[in-house]
Amino acid sequence: MKILATQSAALTNHEVSSHLSVLRSQSRSSPRSTKTQSILEEVSSYLYSYQTDSSSPLPPTISDEQIAELTRELRKYGLEKGEVLMMLNLRPKELGLLDCVVEECDMRLTEEQQEDVLECVRRIMGAGEGVDGDAGGNGDDGDQTVNGQA
Repeated sequence: MKILATQSAALTNHEVSSHLSVLRSQSRSSPRSTKTQSILEEVSSYLYSYQTDSSSPLPPTISDEQIAELTRELRKYGLEKGEVLMMLNLRPKELGLLDCVVEECDMRLTEEQQEDVLECVRRIMGAGEGVDGDAGGNGDDGDQTVNGQA
């Protein structure tokens, strides 16, 4: 593989996964080194497992149209490209995560605008699991039981 232009653009997880799928289908018809093929398979496998994991922020069915629509909707808030990219990858559902994604969120966006941004993400990207404050994504209250004891 040859790098044509270094850091010419940042990509979402979906875009990387799509690109690797194209490369994998092309690699079946053209010879590649075993190292390149191995790396391609490992990264593709990792991204697939990440996207299909129940705690993953992105569903495997995200489309290019959803990415374009969310990008258009978020323009009015004056967000940086990196912030929009992080929203596409993380799909924040709560103000706490939005505050981590958007630099100086409280100063740049009113509370109503913050809620509007979250609503745009929910509406366009879906109300799936997403990333919220619960690390396990299972909705429990954090109590853990070990061998029947709390």
